Amino acid sequence: QGIVLPIELVNGRPPLESGFKLLRSSIMNILSWDYGNRFFLNEFGSLVSQLLEEPNDSALEEVIRVFVIQAIENWEPRVELSNATINRGSETSISITVTYKIVNTKKEDTFTFPFYKKIIY
Repeated sequence: QGIVLPIELVNGRPPLESGFKLLRSSIMNILSWDYGNRFFLNEFGSLVSQLLEEPNDSALEEVIRVFVIQAIENWEPRVELSNATINRGSETSISITVTYKIVNTKKEDTFTFPFYKKIIY
């Protein structure tokens, strides 16, 4: 059990979650966090954000896949990564679909992480 980020208070306290909701929150946190920017744990996060200025081509797809796999394997020991699929939907967005199994229960889940190469206002 744990607290899901972003923290939402219920009656003044954050609710404790478990299962897929907690794991999805953890994976989202890992992939969203810029590598080297966490106090006291500089190695935490992923290198995906460093690819914002790269051209949206098949080489970028492979580099993102490697960075996602590396980050999840390093920082989420509760899951066994089955697959990471990259879908280049448009010039400015990429969807990263992660399929994993919970180590203890062997239940499988799929999580999609949106990666935007450009902030559109």
